[in-house]
Amino acid sequence: MPELLEPLSCEKSDRRRAPWRQRLVETERGLTRGFRSDGSLYFYVFVDCAVLLVGGVLDLNLWQWFIVGLAVTMVITAELFQQALRTCIAELRELQPAGHWDRALHLATAAVSVAFAGGSVVVALVYWQRIRELFSS
Repeated sequence: MPELLEPLSCEKSDRRRAPWRQRLVETERGLTRGFRSDGSLYFYVFVDCAVLLVGGVLDLNLWQWFIVGLAVTMVITAELFQQALRTCIAELRELQPAGHWDRALHLATAAVSVAFAGGSVVVALVYWQRIRELFSS
């Protein structure tokens, strides 16, 4: 069972990396594949950059940055998990074409939409509070 928890090596060279370096390589490859496989990740990154820019203009407090950062991270993570599930289902469809794979894809899409909507509401509330602080004093 411990071998299931170890990161998979995508590299075919004989060179061994330290586990932490291998994890960084796999992270970079995963992000690269995420950007190449679906344009929706570009949309979320663009929106998140705009959210962070507005946060800088509003001069958020430290705790407000934490909340905005968690909301942004939650949305990107949900999108990456959806892409990972799509990739797995594409492989599994070849083994069992008659499966109900669309149900899982619909759930994953709903999860991303809920994460985006929830994150948007949280960020809007944080920004609203900050705007009230700026204009009330």
